[in-house]
Amino acid sequence: MGLTSVDQSGIEMGSLAAKLLVERIQGRQEAVSTVVAPRLVIRRTTAPPPGV
Repeated sequence: MGLTSVDQSGIEMGSLAAKLLVERIQGRQEAVSTVVAPRLVIRRTTAPPPGV
């Protein structure tokens, strides 16, 4: 069964984490907040809205 889910790119998050870690090692002191955009993966468990 294909379950509808939200994909959070592990590759993108890992790459960003490594970049931020290197910056921190190089002396960056301030905190950084970053949003990695999720992606809705629609599969067979998604139904149309009621009344459609």
